[in-house]
Amino acid sequence: MISKFSANILQNSPNILQKKISIICNNKIIRQGRLLLLSQKDFYITFTISIKGQTKKYEVPYPFFIEVEPDKITLDYRIDTICSGNEKHRSDVEMVSKKFTPNKFFDNTIEINLS
Repeated sequence: MISKFSANILQNSPNILQKKISIICNNKIIRQGRLLLLSQKDFYITFTISIKGQTKKYEVPYPFFIEVEPDKITLDYRIDTICSGNEKHRSDVEMVSKKFTPNKFFDNTIEINLS
């Protein structure tokens, strides 16, 4: 069964598999390689990437918003996205995030560049 996430990506970027990708956060390349498989399980998206002949899996949490373009996919983890401009919700999320160590993607975006 194909997930809604994978179906959305494949519908908008049908030739994504076997392409070279760069996963970028804060203008820093996190992973780079040839995308072999894209899947979703529970609250995580898994990218199976071929890097120098080795197959590696890279998991990221499911984002608040996904934007798909022909040459780029943006995974949005920003507080503003989930709160939609509601300052009370924003302050609540910030207060909770101070009590726990948030994920490194929290309040950031990830760009997946396709080439």
